[in-house]
Order: sequence, then C-alpha cells, then structure tokens
Amino acid sequence: MLPPVLVLRPSRGLLVWLLLIHLLALLAVAVTPGPALARGVISAVIVASLAWSLRRELRRGGDRLTPLTLTKWRLQTIHGTEDAELVDARIFRRLVVLQYRIGDRRRRFVTVAADAVDEETHRKLRAALTTGGHDR
Repeated sequence: MLPPVLVLRPSRGLLVWLLLIHLLALLAVAVTPGPALARGVISAVIVASLAWSLRRELRRGGDRLTPLTLTKWRLQTIHGTEDAELVDARIFRRLVVLQYRIGDRRRRFVTVAADAVDEETHRKLRAALTTGGHDR
C-alpha cells in the first residue's frame, strides 16, 4: 500500500554524489590536454551544473508527493501544486526515480533517496511500486 504522503527533505547521500561526480569531471578536464580556453569553458559549465543541481536539491525540502491512486499523484513544490500521472518508476534499494507526466507534454523526474524520507515510508513506496500497489 502506498504511503499517504511523502514529504521530501534534501538527501545528504544525493548531495555527496552530486559533489563527487562534478569534482571528478573537473579533475578529468584538468588532466586532459587541450586549449586552456576550452578547458576553462568546460570547467565553467561543470561548476554551473553543480550549482544548479545543489540549488535544486536543497530547495526540495518540504516538497510533498501525494498518491491519489497508483498512477495519479499530486505534486506540491515551492512553485505550486500540480496533478500528475506516474508513467514510470525505477526502483533500487536506496533510491526510487519517479517519472511523471504533467499535462500533455511536460515530464518531471523526482528522485526519492532513502534518506529523503523516513525508512518505513521509503520501504512502503518501493513495495507498492514493485507489487502494483497491492499488499502481498
């Protein structure tokens, strides 16, 4: 059975992975031979990507996902409330990636890390998505 509401908080695990991946990309650019201007531009893009990713993850605190049915959800963020259709879910032990369709064309991906919600809520979400929302 789906949890009634998922109140997301920023995930420390995802923050660490974001930082690590971006730092590895910067290191790869630093040791790769090539024009300094090109390496500088690529490094600036990586730093901008890191800043955007960190900002987005840190602003997630308080986002609410409310399942109305297994496929119909209500997403509440700082930008407002939207009804969405769950079209796909990738389920891992410590991470769930939800893909929603909002309206006719917009898609939104939401990552629910194990440390972004309490342990029981994460377990219930994984179980419901795995079994199609039915109790075993």
